[in-house]
Amino acid sequence: MLIHDLLSPERISFDVHASSKKRLLELISEKLADNSEELSQREVFESLVARERLGSTGLGKGVAIPHGRVKAITHVEA
Repeated sequence: MLIHDLLSPERISFDVHASSKKRLLELISEKLADNSEELSQREVFESLVARERLGSTGLGKGVAIPHGRVKAITHVEA
């Protein structure tokens, strides 16, 4: 599986400005939970924060691929 198989264009954000990493993860959580009955913004946010505690998902040069696991979800949401 390649990354372009996982990412949908409407979920990719450019030129996003946030005052902190926490705020950025909140924005990402909101975007992922929008239009989803399976995902709550809070669950997604907590999952992303937990994953970041293990190590940064930043790739460098302003690029990052935050990700995490939500218990109720058995498939990839991107």
